[in-house]
Amino acid sequence: MQISNFQSKQKILKSVEIVPKRNENIDDLLAAREIFSDIADMVTAPENQMGRPGIDPLMALYIMTHGTNVIAMPHVTPRDKNTLYISSQILTSEKLGINHFFVIGGDPISGNFGREVREMDTNETIRHIRKFSREQERDKEAIIGAALNPYRNSEEEIVRSKIESGATLFISQMCYNSEPFKKKWIRQRKFKLFLGFMPILKKSNIESLSKMGVLLPEGLKSIIANSENLRDTSLKLIDNLVSDMKGYIDGVHIMPIGNNEIAKEIMEVL
Repeated sequence: MQISNFQSKQKILKSVEIVPKRNENIDDLLAAREIFSDIADMVTAPENQMGRPGIDPLMALYIMTHGTNVIAMPHVTPRDKNTLYISSQILTSEKLGINHFFVIGGDPISGNFGREVREMDTNETIRHIRKFSREQERDKEAIIGAALNPYRNSEEEIVRSKIESGATLFISQMCYNSEPFKKKWIRQRKFKLFLGFMPILKKSNIESLSKMGVLLPEGLKSIIANSENLRDTSLKLIDNLVSDMKGYIDGVHIMPIGNNEIAKEIMEVL
């Protein structure tokens, strides 16, 4: 299954980020499989999120999606690995039937967990994965995703560079306002674009999102501050956003921070 085969004019594609628990069993992955196997189109998993040791996204997503129609898209970051290791990771992924990869620079490494590698930058990593995968002469070409920041003035140029490197799918930074997307170059895009969305389940999330550079409209801040049911507020918010952004996005990528049930509820209303 290739994400490029989906016709977004017929439906909104549904993607979710899974953050595997750092324990000694796979119960959380099997539970996520049960929740999303019949409703999600694509699942991603971060690689050493926040620069801390985490569960290998490739293995986690294989456990979660094997035998289903859900597309697995593990994160790949040059922060932690050299070119040889990334090549090995691509070979392993394709052996397991996984050929979608989300290339991201990665957060700075926390504490004393090691030194960054960064033998390649993000664009070089995208180019390497595309070239290396093509050299294997597989039946299906690798699909490479990258991040899109709708708030950045130079983003059209940055996205063009990533496309030239080989990216064909983009997931945006978390966004709660349709205006940053309503640009001619996004409307006329020739790539798949997913709106990044994190459900707001605590009023303190407003401050956290602001620290991450996410712009929240003042009207939305007021709605959140006065909401008596943030779960329902988040569901209404994403439903309204998707309706307002028809033609500018192909799908929604939900980052539920471990709250998979709310991610499923969002998918059900889309």
